[in-house]
Amino acid sequence: MQKAYIETSVINQAFSESVTGNDIAIYLDTLGFQPTIGIHTIYELAKTYLEPNSTLKAQQLFSILLQLEASIIPPTDEVFKKEIMKLRTGAAVLPFLDTLNQSSTRQEINKLANGIFDSKAEKFIKSREKLHRTKNPIIYEDFLDYIAKVKSYHTDILRNIRTFEDVVSYFENQIPDLIVKILKGKVSKNEAVELFHRLGSFPTLRSAVRANIDLCFICIVHNTHPGSDRKDDNRHIVDSSYCQAIVTGDEQLAKRVNRINPELVLIPWENISFRYRKSNQSSNQSLHSDG
Repeated sequence: MQKAYIETSVINQAFSESVTGNDIAIYLDTLGFQPTIGIHTIYELAKTYLEPNSTLKAQQLFSILLQLEASIIPPTDEVFKKEIMKLRTGAAVLPFLDTLNQSSTRQEINKLANGIFDSKAEKFIKSREKLHRTKNPIIYEDFLDYIAKVKSYHTDILRNIRTFEDVVSYFENQIPDLIVKILKGKVSKNEAVELFHRLGSFPTLRSAVRANIDLCFICIVHNTHPGSDRKDDNRHIVDSSYCQAIVTGDEQLAKRVNRINPELVLIPWENISFRYRKSNQSSNQSLHSDG
């Protein structure tokens, strides 16, 4: 069955509208999709435990997540390692956690759904938050600084850049260097050039490259530095690279899905919400008729 990535806003919307994880899974099943989540989604939801008086809300969020019975995508860097191995050996990329790690991660979700947020979990969240602020494996500030310098020296050239694809074309020669940065120097320049020419065969890396270029697009076309929300949104799209669809309740993220991954099917939260409301209305009308 094809996979549909569940982005964090979907869980928050489900909580707000009293939609269960089962409701979401059933709807996706009618479309031929199985729910999938990433470690980043778990991390974002777990941060709720750090908010004052939010334990009950956090439990309910993780209960929704647990009910999805979703496949789980490993951290982005782990997928990058597998794509590097594919480049070097031709080995197939297995983009989901193996059975043992799937089971242990679901156990952690179950603990969080039952309000068990111990010191180990808190330490993990805080350390990941610090890492997220200081060193994002998807977004590289120095590349953005490079763009700013190019813009200051070549205003006449960049003035004609208006679209995302214009930015892709303009910086095409720099993409191998960006690949080396994204993969933290774990590939040679020659390997980066080969990856660039075969990006379509490495979905997570391709999305990461386009996610970075999306931020450059903001710098060049809109003359502003991209916000942290945009970086988080792009990370989810990157994590969904081996899925066939992405479910989101974030309108801004939805606008960028096909820019970063042109092959993803977009499933808006509103589709699920509408079906749920319609189902409830039918049930209520049936009850009234029986009465």
